[in-house]
Amino acid sequence: MKYPAQIQITGQTIPVHVQDTPVAVVYHCEACNHRSPVYTGADRVCRKCGSTDMTPTEGVIIGQYSCTNSYIRVYHNDEAPTMCGINFFHEVLEAINSINDLKLPHQTITTLAACWYQAMSSGNLISMN
Repeated sequence: MKYPAQIQITGQTIPVHVQDTPVAVVYHCEACNHRSPVYTGADRVCRKCGSTDMTPTEGVIIGQYSCTNSYIRVYHNDEAPTMCGINFFHEVLEAINSINDLKLPHQTITTLAACWYQAMSSGNLISMN
């Protein structure tokens, strides 16, 4: 799918950054037993205790809406276009939810993103390429 460089939500311009690696990998802290995401390019430091004794788990984060910095970051992989497309829609919904203070539960956002993507792609409103 083609990703826009930016989107407009309620008058706000939200840049969209697409990357070919996951946004973050979830690590397990050996010191305090806490699980914490480590974002691409960041140091592996536990958010809870500050330890650097971290081991990767099988968890990855493939998208992020940053309300603090007002941007969307998504992972794209040509071998999984549907997953990546749904993820982009999910992050757009996260932005809408945050900007408008809708307080939608995460599961609702996840369900809406999958259904919205399916409706748009099956109706040929978006291209899978």
